Amino acid sequence: MEVSQHGDVNVSLMRSTTHVTAGVGGFADITAHAKRLVFSGQFTAGRKDVRLGDGRLEIISDGKIAKFLPEVAQITWSGAVGASRGQQVTYVTERAVLELRDGVITVVEIAPGVDLERDVLARAGIPLAVADDLKLMDARIFTDAPMGLELGAPRRPLPVPGEIR
Repeated sequence: MEVSQHGDVNVSLMRSTTHVTAGVGGFADITAHAKRLVFSGQFTAGRKDVRLGDGRLEIISDGKIAKFLPEVAQITWSGAVGASRGQQVTYVTERAVLELRDGVITVVEIAPGVDLERDVLARAGIPLAVADDLKLMDARIFTDAPMGLELGAPRRPLPVPGEIR
């Protein structure tokens, strides 16, 4: 996944192997109509040594290829079109959570152990805004223990097969 400074996303044409395309499949249909989009991928590409434990992420060596870029190789989803549709957009990576806010990619959370300047802002290929209320990602993500997640109560009762409602 590549993300442009305008929030555009490329999931189909990889720069390192331009002769190979992944194809968009149902991606275009799903992203065109969803009210909230969450894109996920690594913050950088290439060989890296990233370790997690004790509720922290440690970047020993980073990938050399930026994935947040001035322009993407191919626009598979348009940030401008998404904004015109009122879509809420979040980009989740191993070290940061970012949102598209008024056409600006904004860092809203960082992983515990990550240095905002060194590991996020300096490694992005574009300027990023930082939320005034920057938060830490949940430390449970960076442990090998169960997170203890539970499903909440359904918003409305689910129908019982054969029961008339």
